[in-house]
Amino acid sequence: FNRGEMLDVLIKYDERRLLLEGEGGERIDESAPAAVSLFSHGRSVPHILSRLDVSSHHTLHEHRTPMRTHLWKLLLNVVSSAGELGRRLFRAGDGMRVVCSVMKGSAWGVEREEVTADEEEDREEEEELYHMGQGAWGLRDPYHSWPYVEDSHVLGAEHRFYNMDFLDDKFYGSKDRMLAAAFLEYMAMEGMWGEDALVEEMMQYPNTLQTLSRVRPPGCFLMRLLLSSPCFPAYMQTVATKIARACTQRSLKQMLEPDATC
Repeated sequence: FNRGEMLDVLIKYDERRLLLEGEGGERIDESAPAAVSLFSHGRSVPHILSRLDVSSHHTLHEHRTPMRTHLWKLLLNVVSSAGELGRRLFRAGDGMRVVCSVMKGSAWGVEREEVTADEEEDREEEEELYHMGQGAWGLRDPYHSWPYVEDSHVLGAEHRFYNMDFLDDKFYGSKDRMLAAAFLEYMAMEGMWGEDALVEEMMQYPNTLQTLSRVRPPGCFLMRLLLSSPCFPAYMQTVATKIARACTQRSLKQMLEPDATC
């Protein structure tokens, strides 16, 4: 509750630069340009993105849909007012990966247990030892359609989610996931980043196309921008290279870095 109340205060403070003086804001009249958000300086944008990143450990992100919807609103207000600086901050916070993690939600992947970071790391090591020599290609992919390269630190892991992050869906629906897609569509507008710059940002994450094509409803507008870009073939080449490298590294890791405890 305290975080939600503080977030409301920050949003109202930031929106004063958008309102007219008669409405309690800072603009003299409609023709006066809105000032750049104070939160576009420092690490505010990367921090907001980190709180939206539902792929991170459960101690590091927001679990309630209302909190995430408020964070999307603050992020949009800050980034949209900062021009090219906002785009650089978005990229610095690994923004496209975060957007995709929210859009994926619990639509596919495996449920993640709420354990400590150390216990989770121990379980991952045990899982890796258990599957030693079995190969990693499509091991846990229920569709066998696209190898998992979705881990934020090490390519080659499946998408995982905490069930508690989506308990509000029965009350609010997938509101935060719709806002994640709407955020990208808004930034594609002229006067914001524009379509070309948005496509450049979408290509910063190798699983953007996978995410847009597998979510329901699919992100048709965003997919059209991505597929029609002259840089799309080069993007797919880069993605294919990362997939091959990730699978090769996982296959060879057991031979190149044998566990001394085995």
